[in-house]
Amino acid sequence: MWEQFAFLVHDMLIEQKLPIHTVDMNKVTKMLAENRSNNPGLVNSLDELLNSDWYQYMVSFTNTIKHRQLIEMHFNVSNQWDGFRFSAFNYKGRCFEQKSSAEIIDGVLEVCNHIIDSGNHLNMAYGK
Repeated sequence: MWEQFAFLVHDMLIEQKLPIHTVDMNKVTKMLAENRSNNPGLVNSLDELLNSDWYQYMVSFTNTIKHRQLIEMHFNVSNQWDGFRFSAFNYKGRCFEQKSSAEIIDGVLEVCNHIIDSGNHLNMAYGK
């Protein structure tokens, strides 16, 4: 979801286009930040997203899950469904704690809401 948004921002606001295989949220935000005066609300919103714990968790999880199994199913004492647990993992030197499926859903919603907020800033910037 964030990479698709990075492509939108790139295509709509970045004058010096990157090769398509190199477009990502960090590069696009950095390019926008170089000319912050044109889109300060969008740059600030994207900076907040990139620095949020949940965004960093989601990006790290997505890159890690490609290489190993992190999802475990758990049942409570009465053998009723107790949800998923996502194992703790390390990514690029950062340790991420085990999360429940409910925590992951909350985190995904937080990241999505932040992308929507950034999208509102993109609409305002593009409408100039």
